[in-house]
Order: sequence, then C-alpha cells, then structure tokens
Amino acid sequence: MGAVRKTGSLLTLGLIDFRTNAERLARAEAKLGLAEASLTNATERARRAQKRAEKAEAQAQAMSGRNRRQRGRIRRAERTVKNLK
Repeated sequence: MGAVRKTGSLLTLGLIDFRTNAERLARAEAKLGLAEASLTNATERARRAQKRAEKAEAQAQAMSGRNRRQRGRIRRAERTVKNLK
C-alpha cells in the first residue's frame, strides 16, 4: 500500500499525500456502496412501516363500524326490555 508514500507523508508532515488517488477513490466507492445499501434498507423499513400503519388504520375503521353497529343493537335490546316491563 505504498510504504514509501506513507513514510514520505509522515516525514514531510503531510506535504506528500498519505493516500494515492486510487486509494482515495476506492475508499469513496466503498463508502458510497455502504450509503446506498443503508438507503435501500431505510427505504424498505419505511415501506413496511407504512404498510403496517395502513393495515392498523383499516382495522381501526372496521372496529369502529362494528362498535357502532353493536351499540345500536344494545340500545334496541334495552328499549325492548324497557318496553316489556
């Protein structure tokens, strides 16, 4: 990995670059790959969270409708019992 370059960089207190252009490019490409993978992962997690939220909302609306119907049934039954007395 360029021992001469690295030694020269240390001896000249940084006047000579520690890494070659190829090394810098390789490191940048590696970081870019990690960033893309992280972005893909985050996008997938967000998509799954959105799907769970939509499912929970649909379930809540369904329960709301059931509760409304159940309350109507209870009220009718109470009126019937009240009328029988």
